[in-house]
Amino acid sequence: MKEKKEILRPVPWSEFNTRFAPEGTREVENPELLFAETIKYVEAYSPGKYFWFIANLVKGITVSCGGMIERTVALKPNQLFNKSPEALFNIIHPEDQGKMFAFSNYWARFYLGVPVEKRSGLRPTIYIRMKNTQQLYSWFMVQYISHLFDHSGNLVYAFTLSTDISHIKTEGEAMMSILDIENETCHLFYCSEAQQVTESKENVQGITVREMEVLKFLSTGLSSKQIARELGLSTKTVDNHRQNMLRKTNTKNTGELVAFGINMGFI
Repeated sequence: MKEKKEILRPVPWSEFNTRFAPEGTREVENPELLFAETIKYVEAYSPGKYFWFIANLVKGITVSCGGMIERTVALKPNQLFNKSPEALFNIIHPEDQGKMFAFSNYWARFYLGVPVEKRSGLRPTIYIRMKNTQQLYSWFMVQYISHLFDHSGNLVYAFTLSTDISHIKTEGEAMMSILDIENETCHLFYCSEAQQVTESKENVQGITVREMEVLKFLSTGLSSKQIARELGLSTKTVDNHRQNMLRKTNTKNTGELVAFGINMGFI
C-alpha cells in the first residue's frame, strides 16, 4: 500500500459553495428511498453513535437526516431538514471549519474527475471535531458513503455519515484520507496556510489492500464470520489477515488495531 501526503489551504466559510451541481440539474423525489440499502447497512454496522444526512447538491440543502442525531451532536433534526447546512457548520470546531471545507471541495472535484467505473473503489474519510450533546468538542469520522447522479452525470445527492470516534481518537489534527482500492494507494490530506507540499512514502506498515478491507469491516464491529461472508473469504483467512495486521502494526487487540487505522487515516 502506497501513501501520499498533501497539504491543502483552508477554505473560508464565505468561499464554500454547497451547490456542486450546475443549474438545471434534474432532481428526484424521495431520494431517501434510493439510499435505502445504505441506510440499512449504516444502522446495522455503525461502530458508535452516529447520524446521517442526504444533501441536495443542486439547492445546497439537507433533504433528509436520521440516525442518533440528538444523542450524538448538539443538533436537532429540524435544524437540518430542508435547510442549508449552516447549523451543522456551526458545531464544527473553529479550527477545523476551513479544513472541512477544503477537504469537501477537493473531494467533489476529485470524485467528478474519476471515470464512473472506478468510483466504487474510492473510500473518502474526514476526521474533524464537532460539538457533542454535552457541548464539548469530540472527534468525528465523516464519510461520504454514497452519491446519486442524473442522466448527464451531474452529482445531485450525497449521503454522508458522521460517527463519534472519541472513544478511539482523542487527539491529533483534522485530516482526510482517500483510499483507492484499485490502485492500492492511500492519499492523506492536511490543511495549512503554508505553501502546498506533497510527499510520497512507499509502504504503509506493509498493509495490503485486502487487509485494509478487513480492517474497515472490523471497525464496524463485524465478526470474522460476517466479514468472511461480505468478502467471499473463509473465516480462517479473515482471522489470518487480522493476525497479520496486529503483527505489522504492533497492536495487541482489535480495538488497538482499529484505533491505529483511524489515526493513520485508513478507515
